[in-house]
Amino acid sequence: MSCGSHRLPRRIPGTVTRVELFPPQVGMIWVRPQETMGPWGPGQFAMVFPSASNDPLLGRPLGLAGQVDGQLLFLCRGVGRGTRMLLSSPPGSPVHLVAPLGSPLAPLEESKLILLGGGVGVAALLPLADRADRLLWAVRDGTWAGLMDRCSEALGLDRDRLVPVFEDGPPGEGCNGVEALWRLPMDLKGATVVACGPSGMLRAVWELGRERGFRSLLGLERRMACGFGGCMGCAIDLKGGVRARVCKDGPFFWGEDLDHEAFD
Repeated sequence: MSCGSHRLPRRIPGTVTRVELFPPQVGMIWVRPQETMGPWGPGQFAMVFPSASNDPLLGRPLGLAGQVDGQLLFLCRGVGRGTRMLLSSPPGSPVHLVAPLGSPLAPLEESKLILLGGGVGVAALLPLADRADRLLWAVRDGTWAGLMDRCSEALGLDRDRLVPVFEDGPPGEGCNGVEALWRLPMDLKGATVVACGPSGMLRAVWELGRERGFRSLLGLERRMACGFGGCMGCAIDLKGGVRARVCKDGPFFWGEDLDHEAFD
């Protein structure tokens, strides 16, 4: 392909239709694109720019949780100026999107498919929820319960497959996501575990997979400037010396292609 045939992704204008806020400073952001977008695949994301201007200059990478009535649903936690701007957007606020970005996940036909999402990292997994045996949604405490209930309602999630995991649960029940994965009443050998969330959780899933004999497919989080592979700011080294861009070649990678440095 000639260099002239490469096209940079363009910004698509959109409108925030509503923001549903929940403690602890997390929310569901509904956006209606004003132009037709390309097809989305599971695991893809958008760079969301929280204003019509260039302030802030860089977008925020948010995984697509679902689509309902022509609206895109993103989950967001207010950790910086850009995400706080998004969460405080009144209905009708203009935003811009560069999307869909990343490589969509290939169809997963495994006989045992487990999803593990940490915090708002679960968003990228929700489009796969109807194919999974279990969806573990791991959070710090019960303040997240309202968001879990509303997401389940909005997206029609099967509550029999959804397993809320609270670190501050009752004695003997509270645990983190990896401990909940360990406790599942099923043999994980031969299963596929798709996980997205904090790097520490992903590293633990990767290590547990090697111990328990399951494959892991891990959604890596990196700071991103462009979101489409142009700046190489999110590049990582895979096994065999292969250089990969999390934004373009990922963000999901098979555990067997990663080493410890991928989680630093």
